[in-house]
Amino acid sequence: MTIMRIRKRVQVLIAMVAVPVAWSAGCGTTSDQKRITRRQENLRHTVTIFEERESACAERLDHLSATLARRHARDVAQADKVPVELDRALQQEWRRWEQSQPTHERRIREKLLGNVGNIEQTLPKMLF
Repeated sequence: MTIMRIRKRVQVLIAMVAVPVAWSAGCGTTSDQKRITRRQENLRHTVTIFEERESACAERLDHLSATLARRHARDVAQADKVPVELDRALQQEWRRWEQSQPTHERRIREKLLGNVGNIEQTLPKMLF
């Protein structure tokens, strides 16, 4: 949003608040004038904050787009490395699995066959 559009909106906001406040001023006593002045000052302060935030939006958007561009460039650069690293990791995992297979097979066989020597102690406990 451009500064000119922001200022235009600020002027409209001031007019929207100032006109009803002036109409509701009544007989124009000093306490009424003080309240009107205080409300107008508060409105100007609010509009100033609004204007500062709106003008900072462009900077935040520029920063965000630069960050996204950096991340995209990094992701593209890493995309070439991923298939090579994945293939290497899969081959390494396959070799590790092949090397550990005899040990796993032996342990599985031991579990399935059990220890025949323990049958003399286990069978009476199961039956009674």
